Amino acid sequence: MNHLTLSENEVNALALSMIDLRMMHVVEGVPEQPKLIEGREHDCIAAELSLPVVVLDDALQAYVDAQRHFISWHPVTPLGISAHKLAATGWVVSVAETRAALAVLDRLNAMFIRTVVEGRFGSADAHLDRWDDWAKLLRGSADSGYPILFGPPSYDGPWAVAELLLEREWRSR
Repeated sequence: MNHLTLSENEVNALALSMIDLRMMHVVEGVPEQPKLIEGREHDCIAAELSLPVVVLDDALQAYVDAQRHFISWHPVTPLGISAHKLAATGWVVSVAETRAALAVLDRLNAMFIRTVVEGRFGSADAHLDRWDDWAKLLRGSADSGYPILFGPPSYDGPWAVAELLLEREWRSR
């Protein structure tokens, strides 16, 4: 699985389940978001989106590099997924984070996991099968070395789309 659409209720249930299971943590030290280059705001956004309408000069490349660092930042040794990454769209969940979260999950009793997840998904009126899909997406990231982009949908519909970021420059080595 490399693509998962999620409603707001499903994202909330996923995040709360992962917090309860200690797969997700509030972290400190998130860097400040890079400032757009004054007078070149449109170029910065176009470059960040890899639109072919702008030529990347040194200043724009530096902005793009800083923005990518910002959206994918995680602690040096993550304990799981950084909580801010599911609080809003536009973040990249690193392979290190997915592997750390799965290491925690794999040590837990299956009945305990199901009890926690059923409780969170039931109270959020969310589809329980999304938990299994999310776990598959995490495993896909961990196995492939590609991070997960937690982004907004490109159409009207779900609240977010989580998908493997299948671009060579994002792959972990």
